Amino acid sequence: MIKACELCKGACCETIVLHPRTWGLSAAALQWVELHGEIFKDGLRLACPCKNLINGACSDYENRPDVCNDYIVGSINCREAVKLLRTETQVKKIFQEMDK
Repeated sequence: MIKACELCKGACCETIVLHPRTWGLSAAALQWVELHGEIFKDGLRLACPCKNLINGACSDYENRPDVCNDYIVGSINCREAVKLLRTETQVKKIFQEMDK
């Protein structure tokens, strides 16, 4: 496992980022989305921990869904999850490992 991942313990597996504005949702559907997540300029964050995240690691890595591939270590999705769910001190340490 990559050192940054060991420090992070699965922030990418605790949340997901969606882009509802591109879906053409009805006003009622968009209201539901707003009530269940945090809307930001590029999308929506939903807290939805993965059932396969055990002790900060994927317990079924070989069979993970394709969406997990969007969270490549150091990618924008990865960094956003870390910033959202980890303390400032943790973020600094994790990012230092990513940038090595």
